[in-house]
Amino acid sequence: MAGVIEESLRLPAFVWRGIMLGLLETEAAVSLGRSGIPALVVWGGKDNWPPRAEQDSLVARLRTATLAVSEETGHAPHWERPDEFARTLQRFIRETRPTGE
Repeated sequence: MAGVIEESLRLPAFVWRGIMLGLLETEAAVSLGRSGIPALVVWGGKDNWPPRAEQDSLVARLRTATLAVSEETGHAPHWERPDEFARTLQRFIRETRPTGE
C-alpha cells in the first residue's frame, strides 16, 4: 500500500483536481445498462468514497451488473487483497460466459 501511496503522490494537485472534476461532470452510465454487457462492480467494505449507496445505485442503473463486496478492504481491493480479487473476477467471468463457449 505504501507503494501505491508513493506513486499517487507523484501526480500534481492539478491532475487530481482534473480527475475529480471529470468524475463530477460525467453523466451516469445509463447507456451501458442498455447494452446487456455484464459488468462487475468491486467495492471495499471499508471504503468511505464512494459510499455503498453509490455502488448500489450504479449496479441498479447498469442492470446487468454484479456487485462484489470485499468486506475487509478499503478503496483498492485489487491491491489490498489481490488473491480475493482474482478469485472474484474469475468467478464472475466463469458465471457470465455465454453457454457454448
